[in-house]
Amino acid sequence: MSVDDDGEVPSLRRFAIVPTNGRSCLNRCLQALVDQVDVTVVVWTSSAVPNTDDVVWSMPGVHVLFDLEQPKNISRWWNLGLDYVDTMISPDAGWWHTAVINDDVIIPPGWFATLAETITRHDLAAACSGGREYSLRIHTKPFDGNIFTRLQGFAFMLAGEKQLRVDEELVWWCGDNDLDHKARKAGGMGMVPGFHVEHLYPNGQMTPDLQVQAGKDCALFAAKWGFPAF
Repeated sequence: MSVDDDGEVPSLRRFAIVPTNGRSCLNRCLQALVDQVDVTVVVWTSSAVPNTDDVVWSMPGVHVLFDLEQPKNISRWWNLGLDYVDTMISPDAGWWHTAVINDDVIIPPGWFATLAETITRHDLAAACSGGREYSLRIHTKPFDGNIFTRLQGFAFMLAGEKQLRVDEELVWWCGDNDLDHKARKAGGMGMVPGFHVEHLYPNGQMTPDLQVQAGKDCALFAAKWGFPAF
């Protein structure tokens, strides 16, 4: 982190949350993040004892939270990270940006700064990259059924001061859809063209019980919002 001309360290404003059970891809994920943020909050979700000799544990700005509660709940993990970030915010900060990243995602250089600038300039509540249009698309209306216009749940950013949180009844799927529509109602969700992230293992951790849970999550989302998640 840089130091101001008066010698004071500026307020922390750039955060990332990365839930993980310790997959080997975590190192690459964090290495792509570490120079783009002030603090990375790793939410450790495995009952396995982490290897503290791993490079992850010595990376600058990495904070580790442990959540061994069962059943698995990715919405809870995100909320834990968001609540923890709030404890690091200066009372006079006014605004901050928090990225939520899967541990199998590699963000490109400039990703964080571009999304943060987009959120600030347009007073958005959330943003993601990978938009298929040539210019920024801002969504403020409910989901129109086009899956390419919804928040990318594996790598997105929230305006921290807007205090969005995920519905933890959405255990494995649709928590990102829930945030998407909350963001649309709270100022808008922006889709930035380009800056494609590398998503190594889409749905790579699905198990039979999580497949069942995903169906329940989709039904709950549709009942809550009045339209399907996909």
